[in-house]
Amino acid sequence: MKKLLLILFLVTNLLGKSYAEQYDDQNIIIVNKSSFPTKILKEWSNIASSKMASRESNIFVFIYDVGERIEPTQEFGPGALHQVLMSPNEINESYQMIEDWFKNTSCGYVDYELLDLTKEGLEKGVDWSSQWAICTEERFVIMGLTDNMRNNPGGRDAFYADLQEFLQHELYHAFQHDLETEGECRNKADRRDSNSRWMIEGGARFFAKNLLDDNKSFDSHILQEIYERRMGREAFEGESDKAGSAALLLMSKRGLINESEILDGSLFHDCARELKFDKNSDEIKFILKNWNNIIQVGNGEFKFSPEALK
Repeated sequence: MKKLLLILFLVTNLLGKSYAEQYDDQNIIIVNKSSFPTKILKEWSNIASSKMASRESNIFVFIYDVGERIEPTQEFGPGALHQVLMSPNEINESYQMIEDWFKNTSCGYVDYELLDLTKEGLEKGVDWSSQWAICTEERFVIMGLTDNMRNNPGGRDAFYADLQEFLQHELYHAFQHDLETEGECRNKADRRDSNSRWMIEGGARFFAKNLLDDNKSFDSHILQEIYERRMGREAFEGESDKAGSAALLLMSKRGLINESEILDGSLFHDCARELKFDKNSDEIKFILKNWNNIIQVGNGEFKFSPEALK
């Protein structure tokens, strides 16, 4: 793994000041405008990065709080509008930090359309949960922490688990090497019903669920919600992370892929999702037919049925 530098900008709302710390083997900038402790965000980021077989990307992460959702729901890009909690000055300062990072990337250009979208989203309190591949080695992550997240009915532990999964899911996207790969990879990925639409999101959920530390089995982390909600084929459109993580789990159970390839990110080094796995093959057709063939076993645990594994 090539040696990289991690610069962590810690921005606190209470003190209104920022400072930098240096770490090795990573290159992640976190600007934290939320009320959540930056120290824990840093720890989760370091853990996620340490799992990767190799790292190529420089990552800028911006995290901030939003209030209650505005009703009726008003969609904005990939999110919805919420009560704005940052002051106009904080929004302008935040935008300036984001713009400065864009101007200093290795991409050779500034995506002002994305910058304008970001600023408008901050001004409107959008609950971002997005990662953008600015170019091959530069990734931008923005996350809006909602009032519902902070006041999770399950208490602090449930909130921490949700936020950990949220952050490590988005970081995994930023670790995926091949999101900007052109040529045959891009051509196949852009086609209807490509593997990319569920493998990319499914891989991020698979990875983030694996890092959760509780008493539930990993299989149940992936499969429980799918079983309880009787999720079907439509999930590949609206909830491709859930359907995709189950499909990847089944692929690993059937020996089509090593679980380690997902967890260390190497599945996404050379576009295996399109160039190795043929969506029209009998193996992948079987996976897409049986990814939700799940049974419940003792103690509230879930696993694939014998028919899915035979």
